[in-house]
Amino acid sequence: MQQAPDARSNMHWKKYLSALVLTALGYFLLGLVGKSAAMPPEHVAIFWPAAGLALAAVLVYGSAGLIGVFIGSLAVTFYTTSVFIASPNDLVLPVVLGIGATLQAAVGCWLVCRTCGFPFAYHRASKVVTFLTFGALLSALVNATLSTLTIWFAGYLPTESLLVVWMNWWAGDAVGIIFLLPWLVVSFPRVMHAPAQKSRLVLLSLTGITAGIVVLSLLATQMEQNRQEQAFANNAERIASTLDGELGNIIDILHGLAGFVASHETLIPEEFEEYTATIMLRNPLLNGLSWNARVAGSDLREFEAFMQQRYRDSGYEPGFTVSQRNSAGQVEPVTLRDNHVVISYLAPFAINKDVLGLDVASQTSRKETLEAAWVAKNAIPTPPITLSHGGETQLGVLLFLPYSAGNYGTSGLLSDGYATAVIRLQELAEIALSGEMLSNTHLALIDPDAGTEPAVLYHTPMADDTLRSLVASRQSMLSDDAALFPMQARHVLRVGGRAWELIQVSDHEFLSQPWGVHLLLIAGLLFTGLLGWFIIILAGHTREVEYQVENRTRELTNANARLQESEKELQEARDIAVQSDQAKSDFLANMSHEIRTPMNAIIGLSSLGIQQHGNPDSYEKFYRINQSGEMLLGIINTILDFSKIEAGKLELESEVFSLPDILRRLDSMFRTQAQEKELSLVFKFAGKCDKYYVGDALRLTQVLVNLIGNAIKFTPQGEVEVTVGAQNLDENEARLTWSVKDTGIGMSENQLEHLFDAFSQADTSTSREYGGTGLGMTISQRLVEAMQGCFSVHSELGKGTVMSFTVPLQRASNAQKSAAKAQQHIDSLHPVGEKVQLAGRVLLVEDNPINQTVIEEQLRHLGVSVDVVENGQQAVEAVAAHDYVLVLMDVQMPVMDGYQATREIRRTGNTIPIIALTAAAMVEDKQKARAAGMDDHLGKPFREREMRHLLAKWGQRQHADRD
Repeated sequence: MQQAPDARSNMHWKKYLSALVLTALGYFLLGLVGKSAAMPPEHVAIFWPAAGLALAAVLVYGSAGLIGVFIGSLAVTFYTTSVFIASPNDLVLPVVLGIGATLQAAVGCWLVCRTCGFPFAYHRASKVVTFLTFGALLSALVNATLSTLTIWFAGYLPTESLLVVWMNWWAGDAVGIIFLLPWLVVSFPRVMHAPAQKSRLVLLSLTGITAGIVVLSLLATQMEQNRQEQAFANNAERIASTLDGELGNIIDILHGLAGFVASHETLIPEEFEEYTATIMLRNPLLNGLSWNARVAGSDLREFEAFMQQRYRDSGYEPGFTVSQRNSAGQVEPVTLRDNHVVISYLAPFAINKDVLGLDVASQTSRKETLEAAWVAKNAIPTPPITLSHGGETQLGVLLFLPYSAGNYGTSGLLSDGYATAVIRLQELAEIALSGEMLSNTHLALIDPDAGTEPAVLYHTPMADDTLRSLVASRQSMLSDDAALFPMQARHVLRVGGRAWELIQVSDHEFLSQPWGVHLLLIAGLLFTGLLGWFIIILAGHTREVEYQVENRTRELTNANARLQESEKELQEARDIAVQSDQAKSDFLANMSHEIRTPMNAIIGLSSLGIQQHGNPDSYEKFYRINQSGEMLLGIINTILDFSKIEAGKLELESEVFSLPDILRRLDSMFRTQAQEKELSLVFKFAGKCDKYYVGDALRLTQVLVNLIGNAIKFTPQGEVEVTVGAQNLDENEARLTWSVKDTGIGMSENQLEHLFDAFSQADTSTSREYGGTGLGMTISQRLVEAMQGCFSVHSELGKGTVMSFTVPLQRASNAQKSAAKAQQHIDSLHPVGEKVQLAGRVLLVEDNPINQTVIEEQLRHLGVSVDVVENGQQAVEAVAAHDYVLVLMDVQMPVMDGYQATREIRRTGNTIPIIALTAAAMVEDKQKARAAGMDDHLGKPFREREMRHLLAKWGQRQHADRD
């Protein structure tokens, strides 16, 4: 039953309004989160997750999301800035900011839909990168540009801060989008049209990393705050110390001035001004210096006559007259009192001569300060006064330092008085600050005893409300009440007998923007967001693989139902797929044994056929069979070596070898092949090399065989040059460098990039034209690395290739050289083709009938008498019954294997040489054979020269033991 149109319309509007409200509320809440990350003093929001919600809402809800973003942005702006709508103009800025956020979300939605679509495959890395590029990095430019320009035009943003604010705005929106979208995808997969992709894993990862980033950021914030608080305290301490030093210097000047006046009984004005001129030049904060004589009323006329004579002597007219100021501030003739304080000398004289002779004690405020100073016998400053200088006015103080010559045993009309300094407080503060006032701080110099209320002697530019709060903050400092400012410092400055207070405060927790914390937070959140996307991609790929595995498993299950007879093989295949590295090694060992067993027959019989051929046709057939077998054996060995390397089970030998012997073997191995292609094959030394070194000659030769073989294979004409050079590091170590240079087809840069990739060649046509498994270069490189060496390749398409490698080796000692020469002598006694002389028979233990025939024939061809048994039990009985010179023991046999048989023979005390003759050629097989008591190991299939060498080695040793 279908719903009525009205019902469907009502449901549509309910969904529309729900989407609108959810978007607006979500944007508002996330906006508050972003605002909380904004730090003073600029309050830059370096992380704005609401931008991510805005983009997601518009992608999912369309127009409802756009309206919700606009409403949410308005709400955040009004709430965080406390905007009161007193006039229509107050709405302009919030509306523009809301339009910017909405327009950005719309542009981002359009870019995403045009580039990667929505919804898109979240597990596709290319789609995610496209989304982040257009949906985050590019769309974030919209709001950053529109909003910062609007704030700048409105006059709220200075021009010098425009670029920084724009970049922060853009970064905050971009990081917010990158960070938030993974949360939305995994938290609301149905809304975001995303399949549930290990949501719990992603949420736990994001939550853990985000919590760590937040904690780390809080710690960094606290450390930065402590650092700035310490800088603030140090700055306040420095300013206070400077002020204290300057005030102390002024008091010292006054002491000197008092002493100067007291030491000159008939001081004239020129001498006073000459003395003070230098002092005032060096101390610009002094507005004036004066000597104010303290004169008793009974001595006033005599004092006036005395001073008139001093000034007449200086040519000053109309002379010196003592005067006073009345209550209206007007100058009038002095009225006699008990004591007068008369300005007797002053500097600079020219601009202050109007106050010459003035009785300072006639002014009530001055009189109180003068009496306080006389009683305290210490300098006392007056309350602040207004000074005029050059048409400008500023606050200043008079600093009175009392001096009585009677205390020093002298007397006179000038013996008692006050050395007085007029201090300009503006200059005093500027000298103390010296351009080092920290930004975003306020400072005030306060005289708490100036009157009923503290007097502000000086303050840095600040609002009146801030100044009132600053003055009030001294009460909280004195009473330990709650601080009115996040940072505040109070220092008491002793000015003679009075104390001033220097108060410095800051409105913010930070004096400057903590960009280090910002960068840490941005980097952490960006990393978290990108990690979230990475986990989503990984989870998506995992889900896709699991889906494919499920489909494949289902297909296999259905196939098993249809093909009951193949159920066992399929089960084994599945078991093999989940085996560990040990199972892989066991498999390789078994396969190697099983393949080498028939290969022994193929190569052995073909070798015998070559030696015993009756006509050219037979020789050619046996030769081709033998070469094919050798080629197949080479492929088997290559794959086995690669498997050993991959499994980390490759072991290197360390034995003495002859460098010339390696070159001779390589020349013998490749000379015919090079001649068939009419190539020049050259071997040479690059400088002087030792003859003997210690290392793994077999693996070294294997690398060279691969390189020379490739060089000849890929060189249609020209030459192949093999060079070896040595660098002696010290008397024990050397470094050998091999270089194989050809004039072949060369390689392009792209081919060089994949040269060492396993199972790959330059291109697919290479294997068709030249053959090969694609493992040679991979094995060569890894063998060189296993020998602690390094590989390098230089090639140009059509111009040939140079392959070089360097390996460290031990230089052979004298004893090792002698042993190697002796072994070479022994080898030379048994050249190829000569019969092996043994003083007795050899026992062959082999269960395979074909191998019995092949090996027996090969031994008889070498001139060796041989007995054959089929298993280990028969071997134990045969050794006990006969006197053999050598036992060739297979390993895997019925009844009793070769290991058990060897242990049984050794248990009887028999020391006959037992050689493991087996297709088990892995490293662990050789170790197992020696552990069982076997003396040596020869892998099947073997070559005649290998068997000849082994028989000569152990046959002679057994003969020597018998002698």
